[in-house]
Amino acid sequence: METVTIASDSVVICNEEGVLLGMPYNCRFFGVDFVGPILVVGRNKDEFCDVPEADFLMYHLRDEDNTHDD
Repeated sequence: METVTIASDSVVICNEEGVLLGMPYNCRFFGVDFVGPILVVGRNKDEFCDVPEADFLMYHLRDEDNTHDD
């Protein structure tokens, strides 16, 4: 598993080998394409926590997902 920082207080947990394993496209989030399942979590120093401003993050995810060409 790998974490990708999407904001100072939020990360995406994903499978860093998703493309190599042939996982399907999932979404584009803050300019990064993800394949396979992802988990968006908040970050407080070195620990995961609730996602801050979840409504903003989910709105942004839906907006960018519409730009993907299948």
